[in-house]
Amino acid sequence: CWQQGCRLQWYPASEQGTNGLVLYNQAVGARCGCVIQDVATKKIVARWPRPLYAVSPDGRYGLSLDFARLHRLRPGYGYSNFPDATAGQAAPDASGIWRIDLQTGAEELLFSVARMVALAPLAGMAGAAHYFNHILVNPDGSRFLFFHAWTRGDKRGTRLITCDPDGRNPYPLINEGHVSHYNWTSATELIAYATHARTGMRYHLYRDRTEDRSVLAEGVLTEDGHPSFSDDGSLLLTDTYPDHYRDRHLLLYDIRSGALTRLGSFFSPFGYRREARCDLHPRSSPSGRHICLDSAHEGLRRICLLDTSTLTFPRAL
Repeated sequence: CWQQGCRLQWYPASEQGTNGLVLYNQAVGARCGCVIQDVATKKIVARWPRPLYAVSPDGRYGLSLDFARLHRLRPGYGYSNFPDATAGQAAPDASGIWRIDLQTGAEELLFSVARMVALAPLAGMAGAAHYFNHILVNPDGSRFLFFHAWTRGDKRGTRLITCDPDGRNPYPLINEGHVSHYNWTSATELIAYATHARTGMRYHLYRDRTEDRSVLAEGVLTEDGHPSFSDDGSLLLTDTYPDHYRDRHLLLYDIRSGALTRLGSFFSPFGYRREARCDLHPRSSPSGRHICLDSAHEGLRRICLLDTSTLTFPRAL
């Protein structure tokens, strides 16, 4: 899974203040599960028999999807180790998004693919095979978003749906057939690169469960990327896909001034294309001291750390 790996992520600090824990998916025999591991001691402190995609900010619950179905319908994003039990089903009832209680291990299917297909369907969905991808919980854990995607021949469609943590109140926030990368900017607002009939293909700002949206950085941020915000929401970190020189660019956009700074450019070797591509996926450390990148500019796929103290841009990142 070159695009999403084992979903390695920091596990949120517990009520006792424990940190230094990481969560990642792990193949165990004929099943795929998930573990929490202490970075310092290497001890596995918890284990679940289902892979996780996202975790709530308080660490109380995780969300999972069908990684085998995802791999079959969108190679490079799911796991190829396991057979897809829903092969041949366009919109299965047994495949969906699960919620796992990370205290007890209890799991619940919140909703199925079939249920989401019936929610405000688009004409292009007819005759397509449907699946879920890209789950992200909002900052206070009160809502999460996910992609409902479909494929028919060489045509693909995607929409973004938000939902309560218990699976209730699903809302098709972006529902015109195309949405790419995204991030929550607050508990009620998010950014996404998407296409709308009135504004075209742009970065847009959205307010959850409303039709409120606006174009962000018109004429400045003109390419799709992987966006994330500083804690105060004033700075946007993102990247680009390879240009005609095969360079990917790391960008910082100042929301207040409208200034765009190129922090660096990283060559993408010709062997890293299609599902094996290596996007930058930039993300800032909690302190803002480092920016973490995925890159193959040295000829090998690596995780790289960029020290922001050597860069000439506001330290508020």
